Amino acid sequence: STINSNMAEEYSLFRLYARHTLGSVLKFTGFIGRENIPKDTAVVFCGNHNNYYLDGMSLFAHTPRDGYFLVSSTSYKKRLLGDLVRMGPSLPIRRPVDLRYRGEGTVTSVSDRIVTGVETKFLIQIKRGDTLRLDSRVDHKVEEVVSNTTLLLRDIPERHFEKDGFYVLPKTDYTATFKTIWSHLAIKKSLFLWPEGATHDRANFVPIQPGVAIMALGAMHEHKIPVSLVGFGLNSFEIGKFRSETVIMYSKPYQIPQELADLYGRDKRLACAALLKEVQRVMDETSITASSQEELQCVYLAGEIYLSDKKSVSKTQEVDTYRRISKLFENNKDKPQTQQILKKLQIQNQQMRSLEIRDGDLASISSKSSSLWALWSIFAILLLFLLSQPTGIFAIPIMLLTQVFIRTEMEREMKVSIYRVKALDIVSSFQLKMLIASVGVYFVVA
Repeated sequence: STINSNMAEEYSLFRLYARHTLGSVLKFTGFIGRENIPKDTAVVFCGNHNNYYLDGMSLFAHTPRDGYFLVSSTSYKKRLLGDLVRMGPSLPIRRPVDLRYRGEGTVTSVSDRIVTGVETKFLIQIKRGDTLRLDSRVDHKVEEVVSNTTLLLRDIPERHFEKDGFYVLPKTDYTATFKTIWSHLAIKKSLFLWPEGATHDRANFVPIQPGVAIMALGAMHEHKIPVSLVGFGLNSFEIGKFRSETVIMYSKPYQIPQELADLYGRDKRLACAALLKEVQRVMDETSITASSQEELQCVYLAGEIYLSDKKSVSKTQEVDTYRRISKLFENNKDKPQTQQILKKLQIQNQQMRSLEIRDGDLASISSKSSSLWALWSIFAILLLFLLSQPTGIFAIPIMLLTQVFIRTEMEREMKVSIYRVKALDIVSSFQLKMLIASVGVYFVVA
């Protein structure tokens, strides 16, 4: 693929469009650390990946640097959202998962690196370096194909598997893609990418891939230019919720040492391993993480309770409080007192969800009497019910149909992704898709 030479006007137009469109799906309440971004050097932005459309659009819309973001070829080809991505400065990249195909036969045993199958055609369908993905959502790198029914894995599996279908993820040659990216960085442009290599709805990071290190170190080695890393975190307080409060954080830049680029010329594996540690560090600095989405909601709830009056603190202090609480839970997760606190917070979260109360409502509720709040809630519900009557008859079928589409898409993505937990990120993508479609219908009808 080649990168299109978009003009400055195209950057501005797409950035303006992205800001207004995203503002209808997410509620951006803070941008922390934008002053850290270098202005006159090549920058590789690395961040968490909880939504394959909103992440890229959000970062490009609100980051004061022109650049390109990498997009999987599958997402690039999709209707509506893919059309929107192609409007902007993006570079499609073919990942092994985008080229996957169903393997014939059944895997009957995976044990001690040896894979045995029945009615399989390993010699025809698989080669060394490919990835074997079982239907139980586990990936294994292939070291050697012994016969049509036997192959050898590179590593010993963590678990024993029996009788499973499988997909083959072919090994991909990225040489041409890397050269295109290196030339892009050589003219001091920026690049937005997601080192995890896959979108997911987890509350923590999945293993990062070496591609980001090859892109940065390869550009430095081939073109003798300085390259900096900047971590970014798109932190949505309620993933999958419409108009979820969202904060974007940027880390301080890490200028990659020239010595590491020189090492890349001698030992690519060692140099990439060293840089990946720095990539993980700058990503950790900008994200609020937890062991699960349930625990992450407990972190936010604990922060809301601690910051009873958020108006008196800055957004930076607020996010720093969440990060401190997250680290506190993580470092003391095995202590009984921590488990008791988390259990109490989970119970309170469940009660709040049943009453449709968000964390951000706690401060306003605490300042009112419970009876006054209940009366106001009843009045608001009745008023909204009366106002919605003229269009309610038409809206209900649309809402039900939307839920069916979302559920179908979530089930499909759960089958092909090994990292998703509930596919909550699909909800926000569908909201964006519906928004784009509804705007188009409005202009056609109007």
